[in-house]
Amino acid sequence: MARREKTPRRLSYRLVAIPGTSNQLVLGIRWQTVLGEDLQKEALRLARKVKATHFVHSDARSPSVGLLVAKGKERRAKTRASLFSA
Repeated sequence: MARREKTPRRLSYRLVAIPGTSNQLVLGIRWQTVLGEDLQKEALRLARKVKATHFVHSDARSPSVGLLVAKGKERRAKTRASLFSA
């Protein structure tokens, strides 16, 4: 029986280091509209629903949430660096 070679998964996002800081810029966050009275609560509910490892919500004028499902070592990025949406 032949073994199947593992091929690297194609990521839908890219992290770009910001020189001189421990911060990173995230390209490829998926944005979705959030509706409801408490936008923070709805954003968190949606992030949990899609099993996002990171999420960011916009201001009150634009009710949307950015979701990211990080893979591999990027899953731990929240503990060692700040991520910013681009």
